[in-house]
Amino acid sequence: MPENNQLKSYLDGLYQATPEEEERILRGAFSSRDPLRLKQIPARAKAKAVMLALLATAFEPERVYHESEVNLILRAIYEDYSALRRYLVDYRYLQRTRDGSEYRLAPSADGHG
Repeated sequence: MPENNQLKSYLDGLYQATPEEEERILRGAFSSRDPLRLKQIPARAKAKAVMLALLATAFEPERVYHESEVNLILRAIYEDYSALRRYLVDYRYLQRTRDGSEYRLAPSADGHG
């Protein structure tokens, strides 16, 4: 199994999008970007990663969030907030404690890692 850095580099390569692709994806996924309002969760992995990168901006770097706070933030963006929460963790934008009670923005998601 590859180490985390190798896996991250591999995943970054898979999900890289040109600025034009990002704009097209975001236009299709969001009805509003200020405030964030998601129309639908993209089906394609690359589009989902682009959408999740924007969602990650709703979280402050280094702040610890309780699950209820994450739910509140995501519920304002999209009705299926639990799917968004799961995808943010699966795509490594958010880190979660083993018991799922606390979340924080992943260091690589805040532009500093």
